[in-house]
Amino acid sequence: MEEQKGELLFVSSENDEIIGYVDKDSLLKQLQSQQSLQGKIAYRADMVKVPEEGAISFYHNISVVLGVNESGAITGYTTARDTKNLLNVYKLQQVNRIFDSSGIGIITTDSDFEITFMNETAEQILGLPKHVLLYRNYKTLITVERDLDEVLTGKQMVMVECSINFKRTSGNISPLYENDKIIGIVHLFSNREKLGDAVNELEFLRNFNDDLKAVYSSTNKQITVVNRAGTIIRVAGTFLQGFWQQESAEELIGKNVYELEKEGVFSPNITDLCLAQKKRLSLIQEAKNGKKVWSVATPVFHGDKIEKIVILSEDITSIHELRAELEMAKKQSEEYKQELDQLLTQKHDGQRKLIFRSQVMERLVDECRHIAKVDSTVLLSGESGVGKEVFAKAIHEYSHRHNEPFIRVNCGAIPETLMESELFGYEKGAFTGADQRGKPGLFELAHKGSIFLDEVTELPYNMQVKLLRVLQEREMMRVGGTRTISIDVRVIAAT
Repeated sequence: MEEQKGELLFVSSENDEIIGYVDKDSLLKQLQSQQSLQGKIAYRADMVKVPEEGAISFYHNISVVLGVNESGAITGYTTARDTKNLLNVYKLQQVNRIFDSSGIGIITTDSDFEITFMNETAEQILGLPKHVLLYRNYKTLITVERDLDEVLTGKQMVMVECSINFKRTSGNISPLYENDKIIGIVHLFSNREKLGDAVNELEFLRNFNDDLKAVYSSTNKQITVVNRAGTIIRVAGTFLQGFWQQESAEELIGKNVYELEKEGVFSPNITDLCLAQKKRLSLIQEAKNGKKVWSVATPVFHGDKIEKIVILSEDITSIHELRAELEMAKKQSEEYKQELDQLLTQKHDGQRKLIFRSQVMERLVDECRHIAKVDSTVLLSGESGVGKEVFAKAIHEYSHRHNEPFIRVNCGAIPETLMESELFGYEKGAFTGADQRGKPGLFELAHKGSIFLDEVTELPYNMQVKLLRVLQEREMMRVGGTRTISIDVRVIAAT
């Protein structure tokens, strides 16, 4: 055991199966207690075998863990004591990282005020390395108006301003306890200049908040903040007195929107709908006196839970026909878009003609005609509605492929599970429900022609790898297939 630098001696049975272990202390005690060295050694069996690549598990009443590989051979061991020590070291490192990342300096002393610990942030704030300050008397280094001896009696000093090495700090000095006994002090502090910047920033935010309230008041909008229980906690901006039928905003704070809904003060309850759908909502709310407000509710999340709802409301009683007008405008917009698409793609001399009048569009159309003559892949980018599909069709019409198929694919409308089979097709029996004859994919249907991949950024990453092979090698393989299929397709993508 000494030669191998090992902590344990493992005991095996006749078939070389490890059945127990003995540590040094136990072995020496047995040797001392026995009269003869011919006796059998007593061993312990509180051990367990685990896969070395397995997930971390916790075992009770186990002192030794043996690691085994895939073939069942033992590859090493660890003890519960060593594991706990490693975990404690890791936790200590993690705590130190948390404190260092928080920007808080930490200094601890013993009962004689000799410095026993300081973190990296404390070194940075004070501009002094750890080896210079450790074990020095903290009372002789720090300038503070309060008496540090009071801390050893159990008192805590809050927001104390100190000076060390001409560096001004602000923080708390508290007793350091061990087993309910004060063994020293701990000083948590920050750079006072940075705290001053933070205070100035808070003052700026307060002024900015007041400005926002004034802005919303001038636009006749009311801000209502409701917690997840439905209680109104804040009201700002223009108070919609006629809608709420309350004298002031202060009377509204603390009331519950669910109770107000039951009393018939308003309907529907936008807070309840926003909590249920967990997304931003907008709708018209009507009071029992006929007042109407246009409300927009936005959920505020803390982690994955909604913390509160912020509702922006505007009195639209005089324009209660707004919803009908908006619906009409939306319908007219759709009709106008269809008419525009027909105009932009109308037939002219056997080709589709683009209708335009600006010089910018003229340059774009000239570029479109130039790139249409070669087979390079094209990416069209732009906001929704600018005509990316129209240009894609124009590129196809101006190219030598204009008499071949032009296949349109909306990548955002195809479910991810069906994406591969839709684009590349599948062989018979490739998956449950697959047609016995197989099915060609959209790339095969576009052979000799062009394929338009609209919203190409919606393609999952595994599909992008297959698309890369199509672009580079001009070949593809059906789902469940064993042979590659050569294709001649021009790819036009948009996003």
